[in-house]
Amino acid sequence: MEDLYPPDKRGRITAKGRVTEWIHWQSGTAQLLPRLIARRTRGPLFLTDRKAPAGTPDTRRVPGDRPGPALLSPG
Repeated sequence: MEDLYPPDKRGRITAKGRVTEWIHWQSGTAQLLPRLIARRTRGPLFLTDRKAPAGTPDTRRVPGDRPGPALLSPG
């Protein structure tokens, strides 16, 4: 949640190659976002339990990351 800036309708993400990028959303999302994050204080907002196709390298994890569900990101 620390990377979301609802008043500015934007959020910071880490894209491929550990590059920081900004995503932006429109008014409809801005109205629904508080419901999604109401009780959250930190961590990824959306998760998936879907597996990547065989042979797909997982570039989002770094040494020391805990195992768990993959992050679902727009990038």
